[in-house]
Amino acid sequence: MNHKLLTIANHYGLKAQLEKTIEELHEVETEINVALYNDCVNKNELAEEIADVYNMLEQLEFLLGIKSSVTGQRNYKIDRTLRRIAEEKLRRAEGDEQ
Repeated sequence: MNHKLLTIANHYGLKAQLEKTIEELHEVETEINVALYNDCVNKNELAEEIADVYNMLEQLEFLLGIKSSVTGQRNYKIDRTLRRIAEEKLRRAEGDEQ
């Protein structure tokens, strides 16, 4: 873990960082909604909010001791999505043959 984030996480503690994470998630959600519904992506704002969320999630992984669990779940979910994509392509190909 980034030493700077470790210092921040230890200083503020779990409760404060859970609350801050909710705040940062709301801010990234707002930027995503702007991009979706205004047909305009402010890349700088979105990048800033995504960075905030990444930083908060990394702190939560540390504070909760769940980094390896999160990594395992991420890999599982990526593989599951790739399987679903393969299944969709197969169904489309079978539909095209009919």
